[in-house]
Amino acid sequence: MDSKLREIRVSQGISLDRLSANTGLAKSSLSMLERELAEPLLSTARRIAAALDVDEADIWPESDHG
Repeated sequence: MDSKLREIRVSQGISLDRLSANTGLAKSSLSMLERELAEPLLSTARRIAAALDVDEADIWPESDHG
C-alpha cells in the first residue's frame, strides 16, 4: 500500500526529483518517508506539506505533525 505522501505526490503529478528540488530534501530521505521507514521532523513535515500545498495532517493523519 502506498503511503499518503506518495499517494498525494503522484496524484499531483510531482516526481520525487521535483519534490526534492522544491523542499531541499534529499530524494533518499523523501523515499524513506514515502516507504514509512522514517518519521519526519516537524520542520520537514511542514516543508513537504507546503511544497504539495496540503495540510500536514493530510499526509500524516495519525501523527502529531499537524
